[in-house]
Parts: sequence; structure tokens; C-alpha cells
Amino acid sequence: MKIIIKDVGYKRGYVTGPYLQESAGANADIVLEEGEDQEEAAIKALNYLKGITDKFHAQAHPGEDKTGGGSHTIIPQQGPEVIDYKKWERFEIDIDNAETSDELELIIKQVDTFPGRLLSTINAKRQALKPKNFVDGLE
Repeated sequence: MKIIIKDVGYKRGYVTGPYLQESAGANADIVLEEGEDQEEAAIKALNYLKGITDKFHAQAHPGEDKTGGGSHTIIPQQGPEVIDYKKWERFEIDIDNAETSDELELIIKQVDTFPGRLLSTINAKRQALKPKNFVDGLE
């Protein structure tokens, strides 16, 4: 009597670059002869499917790490950004010295980002430069 085990599968993810992954897998049906151990046959099948999957990946991505660890591209780590306090002091002084709203906005647009602690300084200066007859919101 023959026994058929339906759909034994193996699937594996491979790292192919920074933030890039690829999944490869294969499935098979096993036909067991009488007296053959089902567990052993399934393990053999999984090992065979693993070999096929690894071979596919090696052919699809030649020259990559063949140790099974993926192909990690090592990017030198940069240290934390060094905060230039003098730059932000000058920025804060420029904000304080702004005489018009337009001048203030030009100063702010000169930098992409700034420390959050300066936000209260900017908002206070915006408020101070607002025309006296300007009313926020509805009356």
C-alpha cells in the first residue's frame, strides 16, 4: 500500500541588501512505500526542498554570501550628530533681532531643522511681531 503525504513545504527568507529581503520556497508531495517511516520521509523531503531553495537563491544572486546568513552589506555606522551649540546660539540671537515677521520667516527658512527648545523662542517672537490690530480666530 502506498501512502501519499500532501504538500510538504519549505520556505526561507534571504537578506539581499540593506532593508531588502527575498523569500524563496518549494512544496512537494511525498509518496511513501509500505513500511517507510513517515517522519523520516518528511525530514528527507524538507532537506531536499531546502537544498533546492538555497540553490535557487545562489543562482539568482551570484557572488553573495553562501553561508546561509544572507548578503549583509555592512555600512559604516556614523556616530551621533554633533550639536553645534554656537550655531544655534547665533540662530537664537538672529531670531531675537528680527524686526519684522518676514525677516523672522527668512531666518527660520535658512535651516532645515532646529532644536525643539527654540520653538518657544520662535513662537514668542512671532507673537511679538504680530500687528496689534490683528485678531486670531473669530470675534
